[in-house]
Amino acid sequence: MIGYKVMRYDPETGDALSAADARLRFQLSPGDTMQMDGKGIYLGTSREFVTDHYAINDHNLLVEMEFAPEDLLEGDLSSVCDGEIRVRRATIVRLEPLPDEDDEPLPGP
Repeated sequence: MIGYKVMRYDPETGDALSAADARLRFQLSPGDTMQMDGKGIYLGTSREFVTDHYAINDHNLLVEMEFAPEDLLEGDLSSVCDGEIRVRRATIVRLEPLPDEDDEPLPGP
């Protein structure tokens, strides 16, 4: 199963930054597995949903993640509506720096 996340992105360092705390920086790579206890990892059910709702920073990184059905903590995957889900753990499949507000492509991580 696939979910999507948008994170702040520093094109100079290639770091992804936490939306809640910019002091938290991550070097992400495809194949990395993320796990969060408590409420889990928030993901969107479509690329369009997360880019429309969360790509609000000067530089954004789209993170495509794969997760197992048993790691779903909350959300409806059978719905035709896009929305938000929470998962216990997920593996990064792809990273895509999104164009900035001037539509200039950004270098990848």
